[in-house]
Amino acid sequence: MREIFKVILFAITISANATTYYIGPSGSDKNGEGTRNKPWATLSYSCMKVTAAGDIIHIYPGTYIETKACKVSSGVSIEGEGINTVIKSHYDGKLSDNFDALIQLISESVTNGNQQVSNLKIDGDNMTGDKAIAVFNRSNISINHCTIIDFDIQGIRFGGSLQSGNSVFNNIIRNCAGVTNDQHACLSISDNTGMRIYNNTITQTSRPNGRNGTCVESWKGLKDFKFYNNTISAIPYTEGNWSFAFEFWLTEGGIEIFNNRISGCIDFGKDVYKGDYKYGLDFHHNVVGYDILKNTYTDGIQLEQTIESVIIRNNLFKNLERPVYFCQYNYSDDYVKDIYIYGNLIIGVGRDGAKAGTGIYFESGPIPPRFETNINIWNNTIVGNNTYHPQNGIYLPTSHEVSNISIKNNIIAGFLNAPVLVSEKTTNGSINNLSIENNLFYDNGYRNAPKYEKIKLMNMTCSKNKKGKNPMFVSEADFHLKARSPAIGAGMKVGIEKDYDDKPFSDPPSIGVYEYTLD
Repeated sequence: MREIFKVILFAITISANATTYYIGPSGSDKNGEGTRNKPWATLSYSCMKVTAAGDIIHIYPGTYIETKACKVSSGVSIEGEGINTVIKSHYDGKLSDNFDALIQLISESVTNGNQQVSNLKIDGDNMTGDKAIAVFNRSNISINHCTIIDFDIQGIRFGGSLQSGNSVFNNIIRNCAGVTNDQHACLSISDNTGMRIYNNTITQTSRPNGRNGTCVESWKGLKDFKFYNNTISAIPYTEGNWSFAFEFWLTEGGIEIFNNRISGCIDFGKDVYKGDYKYGLDFHHNVVGYDILKNTYTDGIQLEQTIESVIIRNNLFKNLERPVYFCQYNYSDDYVKDIYIYGNLIIGVGRDGAKAGTGIYFESGPIPPRFETNINIWNNTIVGNNTYHPQNGIYLPTSHEVSNISIKNNIIAGFLNAPVLVSEKTTNGSINNLSIENNLFYDNGYRNAPKYEKIKLMNMTCSKNKKGKNPMFVSEADFHLKARSPAIGAGMKVGIEKDYDDKPFSDPPSIGVYEYTLD
């Protein structure tokens, strides 16, 4: 409701005392006046003429070929009439300037733009145009109800100095992320506070191997950010091409990603910080993965280098080699702390044609982080692919200082090596205060017991785990519990109130993501 109110207020603000100017298929930049009866012909010309804050450039249905940059003054909005209002870009900006796009909303210092681009189809015309929209140093910009397709390098890019209040919603962005000396994105959103992105479909899958960029990226300065109700589709890894659904670096807290459908790796490639917010990242109620296993590397959510205050909860991860992957392997000053992974349904773990995969994987080394502490893995159901058996359900961190690891109430089934593996990655590795309790381990290697390799364990509790007990799922595709499941009521209270179906857990709770109920 709050977001709807903001949109309504935004619309009222920009429309008050506004003058509307017009572009039409029969218009003329030479003889037109920008009126209904005498419209202009091009957006680039109109942007030069319309400069007063609050004014609107309205584009009638038709197809318009733009060969020059459209430099939009602060406060001026652009609107069309939907999919039949087509702007075709024949503008090829400077390759070295990521903000040299067809439509430019650019200020020298941070400015309250209070404007929108809406109800247009913006077409790169088979990648003749290189970049669609660039926003630099403007706050309160809304890009909505647009279809943006077939740009060579990038779709929409935000950047500058700590912009705020920007939003991108109800758009289709397809085939707008290319690869030059770096990867580019369909949507780039650095240096933003309070940004909201929702109800978009973003797809980057159609180019040859090595040529697909990233769907959504942010390189720095992102905080108080919400990303929800979107459908994101990227290709999995191909030889020489690490394309991503997301690639975020140096986030500064309050990042919430929820209710999305995501195919492709969600990569937090460098540092997740909490900042002044309750959490660094809250990733919940998403569907991540593919309908079938792939015969290449597939990661779900990947968190690299320093990671703090991360919650991964109530997601469905399916048909991935490493659904939840922490990788701290090459910087000695990194650390991991305050991690909560609970209520996730992690199924079909593996890789087509190979005995590979781990449900929740902490990679610590060869250059380990400084420390890893307060890691909690509760009430997840983690199931390996039953044809290409993956290796481990959970692979725990083993850096110089690891402490306060809690693994409780999980169902782990179908892993070739072990349900839980602790294997030293660095000299003198140890874990202090490790609790593995009230889990159910079935059809795993190592006799369904946790496996410890060359690791020093201090203050360890391993108790009340059900080893070799069939969890009795309803079916191979339905991971609810049958009435006689040994997981029912066999868990311990950890503070989770509701299950994956949003139903209350009993006291004591069941093991896994679902509480057993008669209905």
